[in-house]
Amino acid sequence: VVFTHQLPPVRTVDWVVAVHGMNTTGAWQEAFSWKISTTWGQSIPVAIYKYGIVIAGVIVAWRRRKLQRELRVKFAVLEKEARKRGFNGKPDLITHSFGTWLIGHLLEDELKREPGDRLRFGRIILTGCILRPDFDWARIKNGGLVDDVMNHYGTADLVVPCAHATIWDSGPSGRRGFDGGEVINVRAAGMGHSDLFSIDRTLTDGRTA
Repeated sequence: VVFTHQLPPVRTVDWVVAVHGMNTTGAWQEAFSWKISTTWGQSIPVAIYKYGIVIAGVIVAWRRRKLQRELRVKFAVLEKEARKRGFNGKPDLITHSFGTWLIGHLLEDELKREPGDRLRFGRIILTGCILRPDFDWARIKNGGLVDDVMNHYGTADLVVPCAHATIWDSGPSGRRGFDGGEVINVRAAGMGHSDLFSIDRTLTDGRTA
């Protein structure tokens, strides 16, 4: 006897952008892009955005805003290129560490633009997130900028508290999750800042992180 359960089709992933954190070359992005390309059984474009090594610059306001503006320009260019090639859906995002700060504040600034000029995204996955736990995701979602947000956080993340102490308008959501019900918080017990993307790290049930 075979039991089946009829479910609606899963959401189609059109294209993806990965944004890494600071002081890293984002090696996890190559591995993650491979996983994405092989998971859905079809070719899914993955854009890997890298802004180089940033050390003390993140504590300087003008440097953070410059990185944010450059990221916004890159998103706009990618969106135009994607549409030319027939990828008309909203991109999904995977972000890590300082990349989460850039994305969060970029979205806040998008709300200041006219609705027709705003960047819009599908699902966002946050890892090692340094946004405030009370970040106003409800306003972002109500503005139509994001469909869903998942925050995958590690309880042994030692970097997030340091970021919270040095980067303006940041917080420990990558250590304890977001407040409210707008974000899906996924707790990873015992995992650190970059373990969620480690190829060598294995979860207790045998799944790779």
